Amino acid sequence: ELAVKDLAEVVAWVNRFPSMAVESRRPFLEKEYELLLDLHRAKEAQDIHLDSLNVPHRSPNLRSTLIDLSPWYNTDLGKALTPPGVRQFGNGIEFDVRGRIGLADRSPTNTIRPWNAFSPETTGILIDQKCHRLHFLMRASTAPKFSSNLVSRLVIHSADQTTRAIEIGLGSEAWSVEVDAKNPKPPQNAVAVWNDPTDSQKKPGARAPAFMVTWVNPSPEVEVRSVDFISALSSATPYIYAITAEP
Repeated sequence: ELAVKDLAEVVAWVNRFPSMAVESRRPFLEKEYELLLDLHRAKEAQDIHLDSLNVPHRSPNLRSTLIDLSPWYNTDLGKALTPPGVRQFGNGIEFDVRGRIGLADRSPTNTIRPWNAFSPETTGILIDQKCHRLHFLMRASTAPKFSSNLVSRLVIHSADQTTRAIEIGLGSEAWSVEVDAKNPKPPQNAVAVWNDPTDSQKKPGARAPAFMVTWVNPSPEVEVRSVDFISALSSATPYIYAITAEP
C-alpha cells in the first residue's frame, strides 16, 4: 500500500510537466499497475493501465453493446480516428473508440521486428451477450512489400462451445494505408471508414484509415462469450480499434 502511494506521488509530480509527462510517467504507472494487481485492486489497476497508454477512460453508463476493450488495449488511438469517444462509422454503427489492440507482425526477412513489442495474439476479449452481428473496427498497417495477404484471424467463441473463425486479408476485409498508395483499392468484404466523411473527397486516391468488418451470427439465440484476435505474423501489423454487438 505504501509503495502504491509513493508511486502515485511520483506520477503526480511528473504530471506537472506536460511536455515530458506522457513518456516519463509510463514506467512508474506500469509498476503501480503491477502492485495494484498484486493487491487485487483490479478496477484501479485497469485505470492505471489506461493512463500508462494515454488512453481515455470509458465513459460511464455506455451500453454493453459497445464492447469495453479497456483491459485489452495495448497502445493509444494514434492520429487516424481522432477524437476519442463514441463515434458513428459505416452505416451509422456506434463504436467506443479510445485505443487500439495491436498484434505482432513479421518483417519481409521473416523475423519479428525488434520494435514491435505486441503479442502475436490477444485472447478472451469478453462479449458476454446475444447478438445478430458483431462489428469490428480494424486496420492493417504494413510495408509496401508484404509477404502474405492474410493479416489476422478472429475466432469467435459461443456459449454452446462452438467456435467460428474469420480470416482478415489485405484487399478483402482490410486494406493497408501504406500498400499501393498510388492505386488504393476498396476492401471487398468490409466498409471503408473515414475519420471525416469529406476526407474521401479531398483528393484523388484518398485512403481510408480503418475498415469495418461485420460478422453475421448464424445462431443469434446463443450468447457469444468471447473473441480471440490472432496475428498471421505476416508483414502487416493488425489492429482492432473497437467492437460493437448488434442485438
